[in-house]
Amino acid sequence: AHMAPKGSKHYGETETSSFVIDPDMVDAVQTCIDHVQEEMDRLGLGCQMLLEVKCIPFDDTEEGSGTGDIILDAWPEELVVIDYKHGAGVSVEIDGNKQLRSYASGAAKPDNFTHKKVKTTIVQPRCPHADGPIRSKRMTMAVIQAFHEKLRKAIERTEQKDAPLKAGDHCRWCEAAATCPEIRRKVQSTALVDFSDEVDDDVKLIAPEDAKGLARVLPHVPMVEAWCKAVMTAGMQTLMNGERVQGFKLVEKRSTRKLRDMPNKKLLHKLEAYGIEEDEAYTERKLKSAPQLEKLVPKKKRRKFNEELVNKFPG
Repeated sequence: AHMAPKGSKHYGETETSSFVIDPDMVDAVQTCIDHVQEEMDRLGLGCQMLLEVKCIPFDDTEEGSGTGDIILDAWPEELVVIDYKHGAGVSVEIDGNKQLRSYASGAAKPDNFTHKKVKTTIVQPRCPHADGPIRSKRMTMAVIQAFHEKLRKAIERTEQKDAPLKAGDHCRWCEAAATCPEIRRKVQSTALVDFSDEVDDDVKLIAPEDAKGLARVLPHVPMVEAWCKAVMTAGMQTLMNGERVQGFKLVEKRSTRKLRDMPNKKLLHKLEAYGIEEDEAYTERKLKSAPQLEKLVPKKKRRKFNEELVNKFPG
């Protein structure tokens, strides 16, 4: 834990640590809350909102299941599945999103797939995307039913003794990525180089003007980066466990100094003994962001507010 700057609301907590919930985090979550409210208004009084729903597509297995952040059930007209993603590193596409379709499959099963329409939505306010922070896909229930059957067959194939390995963008979240032979083969094939101590002189890097070469390799970059990260993590863990990795060793990083964890009131009292007043102990106040200030402006004045005080830059 560390001392919270002025303007922060409170600490968030996990089992092992705590963190400051800053205004940017609050603003991101508010984006999702506002969208859910708009959807509730659109769907009307008969709509039921369900939070943290365990979506289980099949009765005999939990494979393919997951937890839906927000399910809006306006049976029999429409089923809406909303997934909030706080991450800023990887933008998630809505078209063909299998995660949300599996959630929709599990949410629709209790009513025997009788909703007329399905809408899946990703809310990802902290990661820039050409289609904006809120991206939705509408489809008929027939599409979800077809996906349901396809998912069942896929699960059955994974349960086979000789189930094939398939490397791809999804590998970035796999716990076995560092040692998976299929990912290594795919990475080597993508890089066109067998990783060794020496690289042949006739191996050529892709030139910037080679559009076809870039188009072939760029889609695999996330998988390659994820594999590299997984290998680094596995190497670090192996060394920390006291095992040897030839050619590598642990070295101590630059030390950092942090205030000891104690209640702010007690800490401020101790700081006074060293001649540090409360106002001096905190960093300078930070002006709120344009979206946060806009929420404080009456709706009738928001257009003028943006025209007079706000610049919008392309990402």
